[in-house]
Amino acid sequence: KIYFYDIGDYLTQQQKLDKIKQLHSIAGINQQQAWQQITPDKHGDWLQQRDNTFDNFIKLGDKKAKHDVTIFTNYSLGVATNRDPWVYNASYQLLCSNMKKTINFYNAEVSRYESQQKSIKDIKQFLNKDSSLISWSRSLIDSAKKLVNYQFNQDNIRQAVYRPFIKQWMYFNKTFNEVRYQIPKIFPTAETENRVICVSGIGVKKDFSVFMTGLTPDLQLLANGQCFPLYLYEENTSSQNDLFASANNQKYQRQDAISDAGLQHFQTAYPNQAITKEDIFYYIYGILHCPEYKQRYANNLKKQLPRIPCVKTFSDFTKFSQAGRELAELHINYESVDKYPVTIDSKTNNLEKEHYYVTKMKFAKKTDKSKIIYN
Repeated sequence: KIYFYDIGDYLTQQQKLDKIKQLHSIAGINQQQAWQQITPDKHGDWLQQRDNTFDNFIKLGDKKAKHDVTIFTNYSLGVATNRDPWVYNASYQLLCSNMKKTINFYNAEVSRYESQQKSIKDIKQFLNKDSSLISWSRSLIDSAKKLVNYQFNQDNIRQAVYRPFIKQWMYFNKTFNEVRYQIPKIFPTAETENRVICVSGIGVKKDFSVFMTGLTPDLQLLANGQCFPLYLYEENTSSQNDLFASANNQKYQRQDAISDAGLQHFQTAYPNQAITKEDIFYYIYGILHCPEYKQRYANNLKKQLPRIPCVKTFSDFTKFSQAGRELAELHINYESVDKYPVTIDSKTNNLEKEHYYVTKMKFAKKTDKSKIIYN
């Protein structure tokens, strides 16, 4: 049998110690009859047990149960670089400078290793690990061991979204990015037009979050976030002489990332209604921002990828889809939208410039993020 006693959330260390002191021992919990008996659910969860109605909804995606009906045919983690300080920078010029510096140093280390290769037993011990010059990782060490040299390529630079509402220049390269997952199929070039719905990863301590971007996403855009794209791109292998080659001979062919089975699922729910895959994409974004959905399925969303319900009427489907579109425009084009109106609530009418310097900031309440108190 499993017994549990909850002393409360958001307590300081001293508050926790004071509670333990008041109880004296486990016997103190017995005297208060404060034990809660836990029966693990079918998932083996003891605490924060899931709502089983969640399993009635269609999955966003599933790479393990490949025969299950899912909305998306493919999805991906963001790019894991293992060397963020080198491959990211807010300045284009500094990014170029940093990458040239680390590539030149890498090539110099390869040459140094090549000249002494016969006497070296372990290349990991041999390489210079000065973090101001380079950041080594498994794949880069393997390349050095094979005596592979690299050249800086300016075409590898693109804009990426590093954190929500934080764009950075990025050196997108399979060698200097440790793992790119499926991102080359989602954003194969710097000019590729696409949108991805990024949801926070499974098992993270933070509450569920969702964010849309039209740029290459970093792995920690949201904590170990999974990204579900509007489109997927495949390299066009057709030759110019091929009868069926594309008329404009594009290098990449675009296809919908939402499956035909996913479309059919919603068409069945709303018969005789015109629904497109794009409508579904923005409907998902609207649902994932719905406070009622996020609150009811908070425990599910911490432990599994989202599943998407069908709302009762097509009218409601349309409203959620429209809300999702509007949120997408705000989140992607945040640099050009109208600024949110701010009212300064001050105890003094004579506000000098120094009063605006922010040294400390917090929300008014943990449950109310509409007000910020600073200094």
